[in-house]
Parts: sequence; structure tokens; C-alpha cells
Amino acid sequence: MRERQTRKSRSGELVFDDRAFPIVLICLRGDLDAELVDQLFDWIKQLVTDSQDKKLRYALIFDALDIARPSPSLRGQIARRVDLLPPSWTSLNVGSHVLISSPVVRGALTALTWITSSKISTSFPDSLEAAIAKACVELRGAGIEPPPSPELLLGASARRAGSGG
Repeated sequence: MRERQTRKSRSGELVFDDRAFPIVLICLRGDLDAELVDQLFDWIKQLVTDSQDKKLRYALIFDALDIARPSPSLRGQIARRVDLLPPSWTSLNVGSHVLISSPVVRGALTALTWITSSKISTSFPDSLEAAIAKACVELRGAGIEPPPSPELLLGASARRAGSGG
């Protein structure tokens, strides 16, 4: 893939950016809805399938600073979609880093990791720069060379106008 892609729904937006592979950035903006959740997991499934075929590992960064708390039905949909990911999803991912400003949303995502079968190391860094640095350390620890220019992900994560960031 190695590009920046944007998907929009009536209530929100997703940005997928794998230009700095093996670091992959997923930005979530606005209100998640069933359509965006399906697009998110379809894209992750494709990432996993492509990476498995090429025997490549990666680190994921989720920028969720601009999303609202998902509804209970949406949290259920997310949990079901996580459980439907290919088994290699956990072995290919060296770690996930989630940027969240809301303690309520952080709590919901933490609970989701408890109720799903996902065994991926997850951290909640304070900034995208910190998430990129953690991802580079994890990649090196797994014997994988980090991308030469991970800072190009910083532009993909630009806050929406008026979102406070």
C-alpha cells in the first residue's frame, strides 16, 4: 500500500498512513459509526494479510485524540471485529500505541482489550512523537529497522480545525 488514505462517513473520518512502514498510523476523527468501524477493520485485515504474505512485521499507532466515546453497540462491534482478525494479527504486530485524551475513551479501549482475545502489547503515550519513538524502540527490539523518516507521519495526524490540537 504505502500511501495515505482517507475514509469518511456521515459522522467521522479515518486516515490510514503506511508511508513510514513498518510504522503504521491510523487516525480516527469525529464520531465512530458502524461504517467507519467496518472500514477500519477491513483495512487492518488487508494490512495483516499483506504483511503475512511478505513476512513483514509492523507497529501500529492509533491517533484517537479526536474521537468521541463509542456507544455500547459499537464497542461490541469492535470486539467482534478484533476477534475476526487473522490469527497472525498478534504475531505480526510488535506493539500498538494509542493516543487518547479522554479518560472515558481510554477506559473503554482498555476494557475492549480485556474482553477480546488480542494479546498485543498496548501503550498510551502522551504524544505522537512519543508513540513514534516507542514504535522505533519496539521495532529495533524485534530486529526490524525503523523507517528512515518516521516524522512524515506527523503531518497525517494534523488535528481538525477547532479540535484543540
